Amino acid sequence: MAAEYKENVETKVDKNWIRCKGNCFRTVEGESRRCESYGQHGWCCNYMVNQNLPVPEFFEACDQRRGPGVEILSVTDASFREYGQIVDGYDKEELLAFLRSEIEIPQNMAYVPKDERLMRLPIAKEISERFYGGMPAALGWVSGHNTKLNCLEYHRDSELNLGTEDFILLLGRRTQMETDHTFDTSKVKAFLIPAGVMVEIYATTLHYAPCQADAHGFRVFAVLPDGSNTKKPEIRPMNEEDRLLFAKNKWLLAHPDSQEAAAGAFVGLKGINIDISKSL
Repeated sequence: MAAEYKENVETKVDKNWIRCKGNCFRTVEGESRRCESYGQHGWCCNYMVNQNLPVPEFFEACDQRRGPGVEILSVTDASFREYGQIVDGYDKEELLAFLRSEIEIPQNMAYVPKDERLMRLPIAKEISERFYGGMPAALGWVSGHNTKLNCLEYHRDSELNLGTEDFILLLGRRTQMETDHTFDTSKVKAFLIPAGVMVEIYATTLHYAPCQADAHGFRVFAVLPDGSNTKKPEIRPMNEEDRLLFAKNKWLLAHPDSQEAAAGAFVGLKGINIDISKSL
């Protein structure tokens, strides 16, 4: 018998409870957590009834189907202060208007570290003088679709980000790196940055490409000191950190499964290659 979809329905299976309100929660032996098939209410309800599964087996099947989820925190969560901060006091409308009118959202990703059209906007000088204290800044952008971690990078300077859509950043801290410059991906935290909110990502924060918050994708304004993320300088490695240098002002830790690792980047990420699609 197929289950009929209803809002705010409570269904009792054996001695355990499922509460369905468009997403699913479980209570098993006193433990409550969100079902990993969040957003798949119809599948949950129908599968549970059709297969006549008791709660623990139902959630096991659910987890196998969807894989482990990732908790996505708000940028206003107190823990974000370890990674960055919200930046106020800038007129962002010209930047947002440019991204909306000039930048498309491809199926994969596109990245331009410095867009001369952005550099001609009055805010370019303001960011250089106020945010970077007079250092030359490069205003660029990244757009597209992405749900995977793949890599983490750091710079010697903070980065500014601002999106026309909500987007998600997967972040770690350099202080969490091991002495061999590796990093366990279980330490990554995910933060949702609302559209129109500008954030500073500290130089001590490990980060990489934005992730989409929904199927629409993202367009994100990105600012770093001029020259960052361009051609790698030719150096002779003299210490272990030199092995991580992947581009100008870009030290990169790649996951073994990433294209960057295949291209010769330092393989420094241990653990799963996080995919937030299971949490959207």
